[in-house]
Amino acid sequence: MPTVTAPVPGYSTRGYYSSTWAGIGGGFNSGTGALIQAGTTQDVAANGATTYYAWYEIVGGVGDTGSERRINNLPVHPGDFVGGVGLYTAAGGAQAGVCNFTINTCVSVPLTSSPPGTTAEWIVEAPYSGGILPIADFHSVTFSNSCWALTFVQGGPCSSIRAGGAQPITLQQYAFGAWQNVAIPGALSADGGGFTDSFYQPRPQGPPCGHPGQPACP
Repeated sequence: MPTVTAPVPGYSTRGYYSSTWAGIGGGFNSGTGALIQAGTTQDVAANGATTYYAWYEIVGGVGDTGSERRINNLPVHPGDFVGGVGLYTAAGGAQAGVCNFTINTCVSVPLTSSPPGTTAEWIVEAPYSGGILPIADFHSVTFSNSCWALTFVQGGPCSSIRAGGAQPITLQQYAFGAWQNVAIPGALSADGGGFTDSFYQPRPQGPPCGHPGQPACP
């Protein structure tokens, strides 16, 4: 779990936010499909105060939770080794769970869900609340031992991220008058089951083309 700080230079008076999660169904979440996700939140308030907690959420379908649901009985702290899992059964049952391996404690929540889309995700994101929120400086997050299975069997095999045809996604935000890259995933690890996602500080941009001292616009 990363330690978060406010970006320097800053570009928001509302604070900065980030979520780290694993889930299933996010890539093709449409219609009655569902995204089942679980992970942690790391926020920095405008006054510099930080907040860290675990959560789960179902987005879409019959089990839509409406928003993330905080897991109050699982303490998490910066530097902890934390894992998230989302499961679905053909009977319409689901589970979302978060484990804090640093303290050897897991919490799993039974849920009802529509079938999720056929993707698995490992994400560091800027959360959404009435709009996409400005992302906190999370420095870096390393995912490891990550895997997926079309059919879950307790203790059974699962496949690596690489085996599923990984698609890295760069996060952009509008800051200082321009769209800028703020989070970029690195290459997969040698075993195909992990990668590091890194924060990139947005920078003030120079005057646009056509302004005095700038090149003409194309």
